[in-house]
Amino acid sequence: MQEMETSKKQNSRQQYASDFKEEIIRMLNSGKKVQELSKTFGIGENVLYNWKMKSKTKVKTNEEQSSRIGGPIQFELNF
Repeated sequence: MQEMETSKKQNSRQQYASDFKEEIIRMLNSGKKVQELSKTFGIGENVLYNWKMKSKTKVKTNEEQSSRIGGPIQFELNF
């Protein structure tokens, strides 16, 4: 019974500020290697890859929305 109590661990994740993530993504996009940034900042490589992937998805979504706004206006007439 005592073994179960000592084996419990708190699963806590490090949280990073949005500005910090954006700066790391800028570094990655400018050619810095994931391995280098991982060692420098003590962040797992998988975390950095996830941030990069999510930023690409976010940019793609923003581009799609802006192209819809700048595109022709469509009306639907229901009589």
